[in-house]
Amino acid sequence: MSNCPLCYTEVEGSRIVYSTHNVYSMIPIAPLVEGHAMILPKSHKKFEDVSSEELNEMKDMLTTLKDRLVSSYHDKHPIIVTLTDTDHSSVKDHFHYHIIPSSGNIRQLMAKFDESVSENERLDLSRLEEMAILLRT
Repeated sequence: MSNCPLCYTEVEGSRIVYSTHNVYSMIPIAPLVEGHAMILPKSHKKFEDVSSEELNEMKDMLTTLKDRLVSSYHDKHPIIVTLTDTDHSSVKDHFHYHIIPSSGNIRQLMAKFDESVSENERLDLSRLEEMAILLRT
């Protein structure tokens, strides 16, 4: 897609970390923290259109980046996230993962960015069961 800032041909080469035949990783233009990287298919695709081959290459690249982040940022552990609902992504219809070094866990990270997330709230079993039923139906 022309003018997509995540398409491989639009990214400055100095921001690219790794590249394979189908996927690449890069440092985002506005990283959340030092070490934040993104992993993307080179072609402009929605999540449901990404091939098994591309997903496998993305998994391998995520593993490589995870290992590099652990060795480079000893006191931080990588959190891997994605948004598949493109209405909530800053770039429409270009599936990607974020890998973010964090000294906390996913709940602590999310609580910093979403005020509805509690850092330690636990739900009762009946609410957990309701959520499971909703996802199964």
